[in-house]
Amino acid sequence: MKLKIVVTWVILVFAGGALLVACGKKTALVPPQAIIPVPISDLAYLLDENGVTLSWLPPILSEQGERLPAIDKFLVERAVYDLSDFCENCPVRYTELVSIAGDQPDVARSQQKITYREESLRPGHIYFYRVKTELGWRVGSRPSEPVSFRWQVVVGAPVELRSLAGDQQVSLSWQPPLGDLNGAPLEDELHYQVYRSVAGGNFMPLGSPVTAPDYLDQSVKNGSSYRYKVRAARLSGGTGVFSDMVTVVPRDLTPPPAPQGLSVISTPEGSRVFWEAPAVADLGGYLILRRAGDSESDHDFKVIGRVDASLTSFIDRTLEDHETCYYAVKAFDSASPANESALSDEIKMKRNR
Repeated sequence: MKLKIVVTWVILVFAGGALLVACGKKTALVPPQAIIPVPISDLAYLLDENGVTLSWLPPILSEQGERLPAIDKFLVERAVYDLSDFCENCPVRYTELVSIAGDQPDVARSQQKITYREESLRPGHIYFYRVKTELGWRVGSRPSEPVSFRWQVVVGAPVELRSLAGDQQVSLSWQPPLGDLNGAPLEDELHYQVYRSVAGGNFMPLGSPVTAPDYLDQSVKNGSSYRYKVRAARLSGGTGVFSDMVTVVPRDLTPPPAPQGLSVISTPEGSRVFWEAPAVADLGGYLILRRAGDSESDHDFKVIGRVDASLTSFIDRTLEDHETCYYAVKAFDSASPANESALSDEIKMKRNR
């Protein structure tokens, strides 16, 4: 028994000495958390008619708040279950799907999103994804929070998309899709997402999805060009194909008020008509109208002159002596095409020189 103890101590002393020789200069121990990346926190997915695109920002800090060195790779993990036998409360079993190289030495500081694209998804299945970051051998982050969605046969495009330009608004309407891309009728409830492009820019989602096949966009400016398209999706998940595109330019449809205070006097040059300017910011000018004294309808008024917004009078040089007529004035705005006001009150005039 004593012999075994002595041999054990000799071995331990010899091993300890060898370790001291091998280690050389002592250095401070580095806690593992100092080089373990924080988990990816912004994993997102975008579905379209062909598949899914995952995206995330590379982490730049370790779990201890230290700046990370170069990232070696990202590991995308996936789990797929048939909806018919999926267990809602059971643990999700992930398998490694793909490894994406970090590539650039400074990718952890670039803050450019990393993306992964997958197509050929199976209808009637639910998909789960999560991502890990690895710096090197056995140095990796904890997995991100998962994202999940149900993939079904893609919903067809809404049809007969129509637009109606209004005054600082655009009205859209459409008909539901005729079926899915396989031609099967749609039995699920649908919602619709409207997309808008301003001045030829990229199409962006406009507001929240709606369940009715119509939309009123009141965030537009008169005279600007807007493009729209719509796609449907099942309330249970998935996405659909974009409709055809429509282009529309909302315009000013509000006429100015009718001029007030109409009066007329006879001068050597002719009959001078006066009026008061309406208080509107987009006033373009005035139309001066006249009808014969023996007519009885406003429809008999004819335009005899046009002046810009800086004038509030007009000389009619064409009325014959002793001729009786009626004058009225309309205001118009600066819209294109211009909006005209109602007729002012008319005023009677008999030319006497």
